[in-house]
Amino acid sequence: MNHNANYPPSFLLLQQEGYLISSCLALGLTELRVANVHNKGAFYSSLLNISVGMERLMKAIIIMQYMLNNGLLAPTKNQLKNYGHNIIELYDECVKISISNKGELPNRRSLNNTNQKLLELLSDFAQTTRYHNLDALSTQQAGKDPLEHWGEIMLLILEQDVIPFSKIKDINMVK
Repeated sequence: MNHNANYPPSFLLLQQEGYLISSCLALGLTELRVANVHNKGAFYSSLLNISVGMERLMKAIIIMQYMLNNGLLAPTKNQLKNYGHNIIELYDECVKISISNKGELPNRRSLNNTNQKLLELLSDFAQTTRYHNLDALSTQQAGKDPLEHWGEIMLLILEQDVIPFSKIKDINMVK
């Protein structure tokens, strides 16, 4: 990587990470928008990109906070690795950072049920269920099928957020 003399390498590395995070989230949301029962691969691609993007975003926040508190020194690879792929724990850590900086990121318990379920889905997918199909082949199935999990969240959204007339139309489209 070429280092611009006007910026420290840490800035440029975080900038590059930002590009990756942005791309993962944008691709994930685009794939989710085109996913349907005839294009199930788009659901998997969406979950993969969104979970990776969210994990990397929250780790970048943790790194920047660490750097602010430690004379711009970055945490070690092992310190960062200790967070693993647990998006729920990363979110909770970002809430702590938000509080310490007088931010307004709501704690997990104050999120609505749908947002809590989405965090659970992304965290499960990042940690274990991204391999659900392969694990099921070897009878080492761990966790809920991510598409079933997504379907439960969609039904929750339909029940809570969609007006009754639209529900009938949307349910007929799913079948």
